[in-house]
Amino acid sequence: MVVAEALEHIYEQLDPTLAFRYECRTRQCGTCVIELNGQPVMACKELLEGGRDFVVEPLGSLPIIRDLVVDREPLLEELRRVVPFNGLSAEGFSEGWHPSEIALELIPWIKETEQCAECFLCTAVCPAYQSVPGYAGPMSFNKMARYALDSRDHSNRVAEAEAGKIYSCKSCFRCEEICPNEIPIRSVSMGSVMRFSRVHRELAK
Repeated sequence: MVVAEALEHIYEQLDPTLAFRYECRTRQCGTCVIELNGQPVMACKELLEGGRDFVVEPLGSLPIIRDLVVDREPLLEELRRVVPFNGLSAEGFSEGWHPSEIALELIPWIKETEQCAECFLCTAVCPAYQSVPGYAGPMSFNKMARYALDSRDHSNRVAEAEAGKIYSCKSCFRCEEICPNEIPIRSVSMGSVMRFSRVHRELAK
């Protein structure tokens, strides 16, 4: 039994007032994140082991709405600032126009960034997000990387990442360790944007 199933049992059999999120049930939506014994986890994935006591709490880094339900809006708003394919418009498409091809060697990297469930686990454990004002966070940087790697995107993702203080990253790799979909957030996603940034700086000299 996973934690979410236990919460569902409590809701159905013991306490119908219990508030928690448990939506897709397939580890895709990321809404069920809670803290279990002080550690952020996805309730739909974390197994309950017999013979142990468990303390279930709402995610401590976000405002609590009720019981285990937290306000995800501050982090979602941060994510919305990363606008997909910014700079493209219908007016720029002439007859016979087609998008530029994505380099084949970059497709596996793009696919990895797209596995994000937007569960905020990476952000919840990120020391830079907790301590550096204005730090965009690993989930936002992962989304920036998705479009930075895509040749069809016309935005300056390097400037966007630098404005989000990407170089304040502590390189602790906790974001990668906790990611339920095993996205190499620091090494590939953020690393790609950092490499682009260094190239831009060299060209500007």
